[in-house]
Amino acid sequence: MVGRICDIPILPHGPSDRVVWFHNVHGIYTTKLAYFWLLLKSIGYGQHRFFWKLFWKLRVLPKLHVFAWQIGNELLSKNSKILAIKYNVVRECSRCRGGDETLIQALKNCPKARDVLIMGGIDNRLLNKKYELYIDCLKDSMRLLDKKAFEDFISTLWNIWNDRNNAIFRGKKEDARMIWERAHDFLLCGRAIFIDKAANPKWAKLDALLVGIQLTQPLNLDKVIFKADCACTVTRLCKHKDDITIFGYRIKKVREMFDSFSKAKVKWVNRWGNKATDFLCKWSSSNYCNMLFEIDYPSDIHNLVIVDAI
Repeated sequence: MVGRICDIPILPHGPSDRVVWFHNVHGIYTTKLAYFWLLLKSIGYGQHRFFWKLFWKLRVLPKLHVFAWQIGNELLSKNSKILAIKYNVVRECSRCRGGDETLIQALKNCPKARDVLIMGGIDNRLLNKKYELYIDCLKDSMRLLDKKAFEDFISTLWNIWNDRNNAIFRGKKEDARMIWERAHDFLLCGRAIFIDKAANPKWAKLDALLVGIQLTQPLNLDKVIFKADCACTVTRLCKHKDDITIFGYRIKKVREMFDSFSKAKVKWVNRWGNKATDFLCKWSSSNYCNMLFEIDYPSDIHNLVIVDAI
């Protein structure tokens, strides 16, 4: 290929060079086309196009769609692949040293990965069958498992791979049960939505919680924990029966949305943005938001403010 490119004559008055996007019939590149390419909407199905079209309809987190696509196309950076471009890499599995680290070895044949899959109740036919490529294992799992079990299977694979990365890059090792339990406890965060209106901080926090509930409802989750850093909102959600204000009415409406889950609760978490704010949140939460003070605030709060200012 390099030789053929070098043999192309350079014409003195020929057409100007231009960038060609080979994944478009007209050779035109646009951001939208690249986006669809990454999402497997335009290409990437290949001979497994029916599997990918069905898989893309699953109601799982977007990162699981991308992760499964990487597995199916052998794109994850395992040792046997890194060795082709870097010489000082050990070819064998980093966790069990039981053979070359391929996707089959890392996500299925490795004893630790196998223990996690067995704990998750995976079909024995998938465990005992030998595969050359993991896409074949994914196709068999979609055929043998029901929709919910297949979604759990993908979640479990995600956590097995994360455990592998943690063991290599952080030296952190966990037992199989903890990995399997984490596969059923995803954290959905990092969402930001702009609302063009003036809002009281506690109303803004409640609206953010409402959006979080709306985001999780389509995921068909059974047990959900919503986390917020506004002690006022969290406390009033827990004491919603005694609240007769307009804000309390909105709180009750939010509580009614919890009926779509078998178990849901709201938990306050600190953000450690600064010590003074964190202390005030903890204090208001422990005192059920009944502590009022103006200029003569307690000395411990004063000291925290001074520390943060320094």
